[in-house]
Amino acid sequence: MISTNFDSFIEIITQYSKCYELFELFQKNRINTFVPEHGDQKTGVIGESFIFEYLLRKNKDSVSFGNASEKAWDIMYKNEGRVIKIQVKTVSDYSKTRIISPIHYGWDYLYAISLNKRLIPSGLWIIDSKSIENWPKEIDGKYKKLSGLKMPINNSKTFSNKYFQNSENIYDDFIYCFSEIKDILTTTST
Repeated sequence: MISTNFDSFIEIITQYSKCYELFELFQKNRINTFVPEHGDQKTGVIGESFIFEYLLRKNKDSVSFGNASEKAWDIMYKNEGRVIKIQVKTVSDYSKTRIISPIHYGWDYLYAISLNKRLIPSGLWIIDSKSIENWPKEIDGKYKKLSGLKMPINNSKTFSNKYFQNSENIYDDFIYCFSEIKDILTTTST
């Protein structure tokens, strides 16, 4: 017995796989330096790409991606000779829970980016690691991963959890840097 609409399911995953393959090829083409070369969690790759381009548009020096095995940070740049490490966390409006993947210790700034259903940024917050007091530690003194934290709803000024109360909503500045996104946002309500 074949389930009702299984043929529709096959058609959808066929179309999705074509798009996924195009995305993979785009990532591997090193002309596209604003996209990380590795990463199969496409929502995260999209978020990292937007933040990488944002940092370039803000004239940050020596912007580059970390390697695939780096857990604590995704992007780095130089500021007056000092290396700044950026962690990017991305959640889309397709997420029912809005839970962010685990956050590892070792970054200078965390950029939390929310994507709408067209995968265009609809919210962006920055958190300075220095603003987090009492990062939880294991018995052996190593830092724990922060897990189960939720991405704020778009237009929220800050996160509602105890670790990121000093977050700053920088979405307006982000959108100011991307005229091409403003055009997309004005043509859709999603």
